[in-house]
Amino acid sequence: MVRRAAKEQGLLPTLRELGEIIQASHGISLSDSTLSRYANKFHNRLGMELMEEHIA
Repeated sequence: MVRRAAKEQGLLPTLRELGEIIQASHGISLSDSTLSRYANKFHNRLGMELMEEHIA
């Protein structure tokens, strides 16, 4: 869901938006520090995927 939101909006979700997406899809709430770690990992992974798509 986060990947789709990022591609549709052209932006990564804010920490608050990320928390809302996780809450809606998995029914759990995460601390800001945990959300920040997930956001960093997701940002890095999405960047690599977009780079691979661009190269291909």
